Amino acid sequence: MRRTRAIQAPQELVPSWPRVSASVRPDGTGTLTINGTERPVAAGDVVHLRSGVIGRAATLAARLRRPVRLTVTEEPATWTLAVRPSGVVQLLTSEDTLPSVAGLHPHHGPCRECGEEQPVTAGTCPACGVQEPHRVDVVLGGPMITDLEASTVTRSRTAHTTDLVNGGGDVRNNA
Repeated sequence: MRRTRAIQAPQELVPSWPRVSASVRPDGTGTLTINGTERPVAAGDVVHLRSGVIGRAATLAARLRRPVRLTVTEEPATWTLAVRPSGVVQLLTSEDTLPSVAGLHPHHGPCRECGEEQPVTAGTCPACGVQEPHRVDVVLGGPMITDLEASTVTRSRTAHTTDLVNGGGDVRNNA
């Protein structure tokens, strides 16, 4: 008698770089930190803020063409998530892996202008036409995270981390 064994799909390992974390407060404010560079974020409420943070992580994941790790603190809890380029959000396992994406759908959130629900990967709101409908970045005398050139994100891990740790600020001039 022959025994059969179920074949499991391999789990995808999510690298620890880039380091993306967010703190979310009930009033719709917080911070988004990418590789040590912290930026304030704000939205009309916590639902808009969560969607904006996930949208930013999905944009970064799309540039890197792989899931990115996102650690979110919303007191009293902290979650370690992975955000895929498609906008799918999953909890990371204790081994830093992700199960299959089969059957999962991209995260949706309200547009910051009109409130129309749409995927966090939307570049323009189909209802009101606003660009970056989930943007939550606050500009305080520096470039918004959205203004960073794709090359800044996709450079080698060592060069990028060194630039952010040593220079901070506008990393576009460190290329």
